[in-house]
Amino acid sequence: VLEEMVAWLRTPATPKLPDGVRQSKVAIFDATNSTAQRRASVVAHLKQVLPAANVVFVESICDDAATVRINLQQKLANSPDYKDRGDPEAAMADLLERVRQYESQYETIDETGSERALPFIKLFNLSSRLHLNHIYGRAAKSLVPYVMGIHIGQRPIWLVRAAHCSE
Repeated sequence: VLEEMVAWLRTPATPKLPDGVRQSKVAIFDATNSTAQRRASVVAHLKQVLPAANVVFVESICDDAATVRINLQQKLANSPDYKDRGDPEAAMADLLERVRQYESQYETIDETGSERALPFIKLFNLSSRLHLNHIYGRAAKSLVPYVMGIHIGQRPIWLVRAAHCSE
């Protein structure tokens, strides 16, 4: 999937806007980059094949029991992995075991060690608190408000592109 993302990023963006502004591309590599070694290999690879690319990691940390419970219930209700499971308690036990396995391997982004130079956003309890590290410019202006709006409830999301005005 990483290579597919790189191939897409290499394709030309849409033409310049009428006022000469160059368009850029943003890709979200939704992957389980759960160790420092894996994150380092992603950054090294992208810097090799797309030297101008900016990489920002987003880490979601949730320790609020009610939020975790709602999230797990939504996963059971909507995931194809649990579509045909008859026993809800067995399905929940399976999902909780998956979470335990994931947690046993997970390494949080190290803010003081080898990863302190990485641009990252730590999202706590679905945007109740954000920790930003080396987030500047376009990322601060567009990515941070988007991340702040993350939630687990259902609601419409409106993506709007401002119209070009010429006077």
